[in-house]
Amino acid sequence: MANPGETADPHVTVAICTWNRAQSLARTLDSLVAMKKPPGLHWEVVIVDNNSTDTTAQCIQSYVTQLPVVSVFEKQAGVVYARNAAIRNSRGKYILWTDDDVVVQEDWLIAYLDAFERHPQVALFGGPIYADFEGQVPTWLEKGWEAVKIAYCHNDMSDEEIPLVEHPPGFLPYGANFAIRSIEQKKELFDLRLGYMPSRPYIAEETGMMKKVLSSGAKGMWIPAARVRHINGQDRLTLKYVRGYYERQGRTWKASGPSLPGRRFFGSPLWLWRQVIESGAQYFYARIFNEPSVWLTKLATYSVKRGYLKEVRLERFGGPIKISQV
Repeated sequence: MANPGETADPHVTVAICTWNRAQSLARTLDSLVAMKKPPGLHWEVVIVDNNSTDTTAQCIQSYVTQLPVVSVFEKQAGVVYARNAAIRNSRGKYILWTDDDVVVQEDWLIAYLDAFERHPQVALFGGPIYADFEGQVPTWLEKGWEAVKIAYCHNDMSDEEIPLVEHPPGFLPYGANFAIRSIEQKKELFDLRLGYMPSRPYIAEETGMMKKVLSSGAKGMWIPAARVRHINGQDRLTLKYVRGYYERQGRTWKASGPSLPGRRFFGSPLWLWRQVIESGAQYFYARIFNEPSVWLTKLATYSVKRGYLKEVRLERFGGPIKISQV
């Protein structure tokens, strides 16, 4: 449902995928209403409702007079299905991606529009994400923040514009704040084997897509002025959440990687069992004798390896998950 009278293709599409976060989505849309917009801007906001069962549909409808909303319903559960639905329904020359738990800063759109004009040769752009929290941040997280900030979608690579590169890890934007030229995006959809869905816990679907875009020869640029805040709920202020995040990371790495060599014990390579046991022992020792900055690093490593082992055993005894391609 586009705004009345809009016929020409917009210059930019803001794309948001959402599932059962009506209140959080409203906060995100409020920030889009409040942000600065240049005179004469022609844009659209594509919102994909990924089969929500709460009041998401009503929330989206309530903004059609404030934003150039294009509402899309995607029944197939899974963020990659929702993202690809957003791409199919977008008309902008550039697509600006953000999430339903994000608050964009007032200069967010202006910063990207300026970057598009100054860097016409660049296809992929990314900006900072600053983590915010609902509720009191525990002491262990305050003291060990640098060790696990990636789990809270915090990404502040540089105060200056720098090229985006595939390696080393960490020099890519996160899914809650990046922009891409539509020509490249429509050629490189999101891989259906990655991304979270109810039947599997994989992550990093945006990272895989960005790597393919950059490896094709396209250029990328970090835009420090394109800032957003990511709001983490109280459910994430626990060690259970931290362990779960890094286990999902380990499972994703294994699911997208090759088969493992080596002699096996209960279906998994002996060297992988050894790594899990050793990293677990290091974590428990550090938890007793070291500060959170140390033991949270050990916890992250241990959890990644546990997740890797879980995925190996799933493939060995349950078979790998087979998912059709786009």
